[in-house]
Amino acid sequence: MTAPALRPMALGEIVDRSATFWRAHWRRLYPLFFGFNVLQYAALKGGQALMGQGSSLTELVTMLRSAAQNPDVLRERTPTMLVGTTAVLLLLMFGTLFVTTAAAHWVLPTFLGEPAKLVDGVKHAGRRFGTLVGLFFIAAAWALVVFVLTQLPALGLSVAAGLLASPALLIVGMLLMALTMLGWMMWFFLRFALWGPVVAAEAVGPLGAFRRTGALTSGRVGPGLMGLVKMRLMILITVVAMLLLLISLISSVPVLVLQGMYGNLLDPAAGEVPAVLLVPAELLNLAAGAVMYPLYVAFQVIFYVDLRVRREGLDLELQLKAAA
Repeated sequence: MTAPALRPMALGEIVDRSATFWRAHWRRLYPLFFGFNVLQYAALKGGQALMGQGSSLTELVTMLRSAAQNPDVLRERTPTMLVGTTAVLLLLMFGTLFVTTAAAHWVLPTFLGEPAKLVDGVKHAGRRFGTLVGLFFIAAAWALVVFVLTQLPALGLSVAAGLLASPALLIVGMLLMALTMLGWMMWFFLRFALWGPVVAAEAVGPLGAFRRTGALTSGRVGPGLMGLVKMRLMILITVVAMLLLLISLISSVPVLVLQGMYGNLLDPAAGEVPAVLLVPAELLNLAAGAVMYPLYVAFQVIFYVDLRVRREGLDLELQLKAAA
């Protein structure tokens, strides 16, 4: 593959190059992401089996109905649900970091026109496993601290509403809690948007990777609002996420049809889809997701390259390396 001309890119050009790279190479990355999706699916099903009641949406609705008549049911199940759900989410998030790092280690040299093997990306992620674990837990701890701090105003309003017996104040507190939680989620995705490419491309430890991701996604690369790195990143993530969401919605149609045939979409507890039909429909959804996820990794890597070209002269560095 011919190396692209590296220079600072506009937002539209980053999206265009990401889409072009994805069209040319998604088949190479497909086995990696489909295998990851299958493992993710197996972990979810295994977690549901271990957690028992309340582990699926249908069972959760049934449990909440029982709790309305007998609150002790909810109190007994809540700790298990919280622990199990948190463990599964952490495992899935770490798995996403691992597979993203493996893919980015192949995407980066391929985008720069250098030979690369996908198996080397998987091996690299395996060698950096300790770094990935350390980075993941540092990021999780930092995210927890930020979450608690952002929720303090809403929590204060809720406590005040209870002391003053004010429903209006309680509603304001709940709205503020929802807004701050949404803002926290957006902050997390922006703050750690490049953690895969950083570990894939740079010889840094867990703390170094944590600091590096923060440095890359902060500050500005140009004048005005669009010069802010987080603003550019937010716009691009929104565009790519909308494309991924559209494909996800289309591929989930078979599951929704089955749920409509065997129950009620507005009431998941009304019926249960036979596993012999549900599992193939869900695997079809996973297969479609494996097609599109390489687009997001391509965007991450190309955005990472653009930042390094703008701030660190990566294009000149590669030219000198080639000349040498």
